[in-house]
Amino acid sequence: MLYGYIQGNTLFSKKLQLDALKKRGMKIIFIEPVGNKIVSEQFDELLGKLEKGDTLVFYSIKVLPLTTLKMVKVFAGFNDRDISFESITEDLASKELFNILDDHNNYTRNVRSYAGLLSARARGRKGGRKPGLSEEALQKAQAAALLYKRGMPIGKILSNLGIGSKATLYRYLKMMGIDIQGPQKVS
Repeated sequence: MLYGYIQGNTLFSKKLQLDALKKRGMKIIFIEPVGNKIVSEQFDELLGKLEKGDTLVFYSIKVLPLTTLKMVKVFAGFNDRDISFESITEDLASKELFNILDDHNNYTRNVRSYAGLLSARARGRKGGRKPGLSEEALQKAQAAALLYKRGMPIGKILSNLGIGSKATLYRYLKMMGIDIQGPQKVS
């Protein structure tokens, strides 16, 4: 028997998926409601209904609500139970398994990241590093500014303070309000 599956959390609209599955001849289609979860009740119910000789059809491997590890386990279980699966948009037979899993893993990671960002924004949080310097970096910046004002060459400031690059030193000096103009002596 052919079973179809539609996921609401993808870049593919439910209507697009539904039309494609109906065109493929699906009579039984499990439709997942939109939500932010990677585990899906409809998909789990569908997995429980599949029997020997059945085929699971989906629009794209990207609609499956599985982590990469769980996908490997599910597909291995399909093989053991003589259940096949098809993607409408991807020729899974011609792709190597690792490419399929990599595509899926990248997609689910992006979906989860985006969902996490939206959730954080809803709570009033923003991502990214807080502006400013750590305590250690602030001390180095202050010391670098003092040594620069005293005329110490850039190379010596870098080595004395253990600063890894001129770009970092110039950033420190700029943060300390020192305007650097023209080429600097690097001895």
